[in-house]
Parts: sequence; structure tokens; C-alpha cells
Amino acid sequence: MRKIFLALTAALAALAGWAEDRSPVFFSIHGGLGGTMSPGSFADTHDRPASFGGRLGYQSSEEWSFGAQLAQMTLDATVPTASQVDFTPVTVWAQRDFLWTRLWTPYVLGSVGFSRNSGGAPAASSRTGWTASVGAGLTFRLSDMQDLAVEAGVQQVANGSEQGQDVLLWTGLIGVRFFLPESWVPIEPDVEISDADLEIPLVSDEPEPEELDPALLAQEDINRLQNEIDANRFPPITFDPASAIVQATSFRSLDALGTILRRYPEAKIRIHGYADESMAAADRDPLALARAQVVGTYLTQNFHINETRLIFLGEPTPPPLRMVFETLPTR
Repeated sequence: MRKIFLALTAALAALAGWAEDRSPVFFSIHGGLGGTMSPGSFADTHDRPASFGGRLGYQSSEEWSFGAQLAQMTLDATVPTASQVDFTPVTVWAQRDFLWTRLWTPYVLGSVGFSRNSGGAPAASSRTGWTASVGAGLTFRLSDMQDLAVEAGVQQVANGSEQGQDVLLWTGLIGVRFFLPESWVPIEPDVEISDADLEIPLVSDEPEPEELDPALLAQEDINRLQNEIDANRFPPITFDPASAIVQATSFRSLDALGTILRRYPEAKIRIHGYADESMAAADRDPLALARAQVVGTYLTQNFHINETRLIFLGEPTPPPLRMVFETLPTR
């Protein structure tokens, strides 16, 4: 089974440079080590579980993924009277991602299924039982088609020992997730289109609709984001007290802002910083300007926003004190 997984890994690694958007379908390869937690009699004779497996999944939204998993776990015998034990769990899983930054995404994951267990004493014995696991991890976006993941968790395997006891293990895994290109995955259209709908009239008496200013569209999306922040559905953009250091909780909202600016490449934006009211008046404007510039640096470094599109202001803002983003008309 490991040879099959390695062959798939080599084939899918070629997708790293694929010049296309990722589809919601992915395949991941993972491996790692762990330890035996219980029962005590089994943990005294077996340890160092080595795990290797793969997952097939579908990312239904930015936060949720589902799929199936096949793995192989081998536990070495630590005493001469015991023999190696193998678990082969087949499970379905669900994963909840927590959007953090464009590159880093923490997540939690749970799975449930059954496991074919073999080995022990006698070595040829074979057993089947249910299995379940929970874990947490962190993914790093390697490319448009690949993610690197580090994960730790615990797994319960029923009827795992030769005496029919449930076995509890902990594991640490590292893996790579490969997304299929968007053109490889057929997607059903939301609306049925007939041949008549595709007919293009050569002459139309209807006046062409006036094209909206991209700056107005960008401002609508920014206002919508600010409403989400005010409703506590997005975190506010905050800084350490009397400092221009952005707090980590702000990255999700900054990433949403960067996505909006990437969507409207013609739009320019004024970034109004703010300062704490408790500070001396002479210190407020420089700090407000520095905070606006830090937000601009984040956007240019992480979303490649051209600096010429950004204007920084350090004018004090009325309560509630917060960052203000104002687009400029393009026409």
C-alpha cells in the first residue's frame, strides 16, 4: 500500500507548477509516529506506532472539508514474548478550518470508521473493530496546488489487542495535500442555459448600460466588510497599546481587505490610521500614520498591491476609534 501512495505522491507533485486555480477536490499523503496510551498491559508490550496513509477530500467551503481516509499503523513489540501489531483503519472524516492568514490555516479534524487489526499473539490472528479519532493541525500553503500540514491527535481502536481490548494511541503526522486543477473537475451549472439563450443579436436598440466605477464597487465591499466587523463576524483591526504592531487577531480582516483590493485593481484607497485617545496629542498623529503604513505594508507584501494605489493618513478619527478605508474615484 505504501508503494501505491508514494507513486500517487510522485504523480501529483507535478501539479505544483500547474498554471490554473485549484479545484475543491484534493488527495493528501501523510505519515508519522506516536505512542501507546492504554491499556497498560498492551502499552507495556507495544509502542512506537508508525502511521502512513492517504485522504481523499472535498472542500465544500472556506471552512469545511469532508472525505475518506485509508491508513496503515504498525506497532512494534517491546518485549520478546510479543509480536508486531498492525491496524488498518478505513474512516470518513470532517475538518473545520479557522481562517488565519493567506498562508497559514489552523484546523481541527475528526474521523470515525472501522479497523482491521492483526498480529499480537498468535501473530496470525485477525480482528475487526470500530475506530475514531480527533486531532488538530496547521497547514501552510506551498503553492496554488499544494498545502503542507502538521497534525497531532489521539485515536481509539476497538478490539485492538489480542485480548480484545480497546487501544488508545497518540500520533503526530506530517503530510502534503494535492489539489486537482479546476479544469479536471466537472461542475454542474447552477442555471440551465438553452440554445436560444446563447443567440447573440447582431443589432440592439437598447442602450449599453453605463459601466460602474470600480472604486464604488470596491467601497461597497469594504463597507460590507466593516459591517461584518461591527457585527463581530470578523475581528477588528487592532494594534498593541501605543504601538504600530498589528495584533494577530486582525489578520483575517486584513486578508479580506486584500482580497477586495485584488478584485478591483484600478481602485485607489486612502488608509486612515487611528491612535489611542489616552495618548498625548503630539504623539497621536505620528502613531496613526504609522499604523496606516503598517496596514499598507501588509497588503503590499501579502497581496502584491501596488504601493501607488495606497494613500496613508494619520488624521485622528472620531469614536469609535478604528481603521477607515476610503476609495478614490477612478473616472
